[in-house]
Amino acid sequence: MDLKEYISSGVLELYAAGGLSDAEASEVEAMAEAHPEVMAELKQIQDALNSYAGLHKRNPSPELRQSIQDKIDEIEGVTQTKSIPQYYSQPAKFNYLMAAVWLFLILNMAGNLYFYTLMEKSDEQLTSIREENKTIRQQYEQIRQDMERKTGDLKMVINRANKVIDLKGMEISPGSFATVYWNPDTKQVMLNVNKLPAPPSDKQYQLWALKDGKPIDAGVFDMDSDMHMMPVTIADADAFAITLEKKGGSPTPTLTQLYVMGKI
Repeated sequence: MDLKEYISSGVLELYAAGGLSDAEASEVEAMAEAHPEVMAELKQIQDALNSYAGLHKRNPSPELRQSIQDKIDEIEGVTQTKSIPQYYSQPAKFNYLMAAVWLFLILNMAGNLYFYTLMEKSDEQLTSIREENKTIRQQYEQIRQDMERKTGDLKMVINRANKVIDLKGMEISPGSFATVYWNPDTKQVMLNVNKLPAPPSDKQYQLWALKDGKPIDAGVFDMDSDMHMMPVTIADADAFAITLEKKGGSPTPTLTQLYVMGKI
């Protein structure tokens, strides 16, 4: 083991706290005498522990101090280390105090680690709750928008001022069917796609209003839902029709792709 590993192994702290056997303590003393780096590190540890003990010491009565000292001298004896200055001797009266100090430090670090772990878990749980709340808010907003749209659709359908036009399937698709709700007062148009074939990916259905035989673009729509409030208002019309056009719509209807049509 090199000096860095020896110094970081914790044996010097145990020596300073009086936690080593006599043989182990003698080995530390020999290392400190042979290596200035070990001697310096040991001095720093001893200084730190003595400073900590000084900050937290409580002076007993003279009688109690003398009684404790006599008992310690009787059990442990008073020894001096010849090869290391007196500063590094291990008087028995400090052994228990140093051991208590180290026990306090270890328990304190363990407690800090425990509470730090709890805080990390709490942060993770809080982040998870925030993400769940965000998802719930998004779902609520989507539901609210759907309800508003469906409420508007329902009002449009049941409005007695509307004209209801059934668009029946033409030769290209006899089974197709759709319904137009047109309000001559507000000029709004709503389309209910009852049945239309799914268009190719590069095609899109387009609604037309017919007035005096002339087509009026009423807007394109996708097949993602049945009800469509068309973006274009129609002032007057004699009929409505749906053709299949290129994606985005066409300025004029492709009559060979006429799927449904109905007169007012």
